[in-house]
Amino acid sequence: MNASAPAGPLESDSVASELSSRLAVLSFAAGLIFCCPLTGLLAVTSGVAALLIGRAQVSASCRRYAWIGVVLGMSGTVATPLMAWGVSGWWDREGRILFSGPNNALYELSQNDIEGFLGEFVFEAERPTVASVEAFKQALETRHGEFMRSLSDQPPQLVGPSPWALDDYVAQFKTSEGMSEVPVSIGLTRTSSDTLRLVWILFDSKSERPLRFPMMNKESDG
Repeated sequence: MNASAPAGPLESDSVASELSSRLAVLSFAAGLIFCCPLTGLLAVTSGVAALLIGRAQVSASCRRYAWIGVVLGMSGTVATPLMAWGVSGWWDREGRILFSGPNNALYELSQNDIEGFLGEFVFEAERPTVASVEAFKQALETRHGEFMRSLSDQPPQLVGPSPWALDDYVAQFKTSEGMSEVPVSIGLTRTSSDTLRLVWILFDSKSERPLRFPMMNKESDG
């Protein structure tokens, strides 16, 4: 039997052209999914490979696909982390507190982290004492039970200058009879670092005297 003849230049060029065309299409498709850095890297590498492998054999349209894929891939690879950083920064500055109100502060309080609880506030007057925080925690647990979470059906819009008073939240508590929900109002202010912080929290179940932190002077005086 005669041995197969080695592939000639035309056949090699055809294989290279087909491979580069497929890589160009892959680069273009991956570049369109620019919201993911991994697909951005895939778009860049496959596009560059298509341009290098095909060289003169690849058609003008495929070269165009490859270049578009490379550009989109590079843009997505750079832009996506920047967008994620921006969203994360917005969440830390104000998104978290707008969506869940006093949730973080009350969670810290339920874990007996008094400094963490106070750190969620900006106080207009003197900083409350540890004893006043402990008294508030005891009153809250006596009235309503063990804190579970705070939430809002729809994050409120901040209208006008700071500070703001918002009554869009509900706190959920675990009791011996199951779960209870108590309406919560909060006071918010924007700090010099453009971060939202609590000014006060008010629980009003309508059946008892409202429970507020920090207490007003007339409340603390009895």
